[in-house]
This record gives sequence, structure tokens and C-alpha cells, in this order.
Amino acid sequence: MKLEDRAHVARAIWSKFSTLTGESPRDPTAREWYVLTGWLDRGIPLPVILRGFGEFQGRPRLLTAMEAPVEKAYRYWAQAMGLRGGCDAEG
Repeated sequence: MKLEDRAHVARAIWSKFSTLTGESPRDPTAREWYVLTGWLDRGIPLPVILRGFGEFQGRPRLLTAMEAPVEKAYRYWAQAMGLRGGCDAEG
């Protein structure tokens, strides 16, 4: 993914997360940025990340709360696409 595409996707993820919190927009914490860039580094597609967001129950306070639902969505997607990497995590 090109750098400008990566920045665009990161902004899209953070924007969607910010709307889910119901709070005023803020900058991500270091841990939240680590989680977000980890998804990008692994090549998890934006629609898969957003699907994970949609699976979250309640109102998240931190992006780290989205880790489990995004991982679950990624495993499901990877299995459907016949990719091995998405099925390595337990769940």
C-alpha cells in the first residue's frame, strides 16, 4: 500500500472510530496508534476493519476495545478468501 493510501485508510479508521465513541474527536493514544498501524501492516482491508467495528457491542472508549472484533472479522474474511494467515489466531 502506498504511503498516501495508508494515511487515507488510517484517517478513515480513526474517523469511523471517533463517530462510534460519541465523544469529541481526539488524537489516538500511542497504544491505539500501535493497534491501528498493526492492522495496516498486516494488510487487513478497510472493509474488514469496519465490519469488526460493526460487530462491537456498546460504545467503545478506546480503539483497543476493537482489537478482538477486528481480529474475528479478519479470521472470517481470511478463511473465506482461502488465506492461511487469518486462521493462525485462536478464537
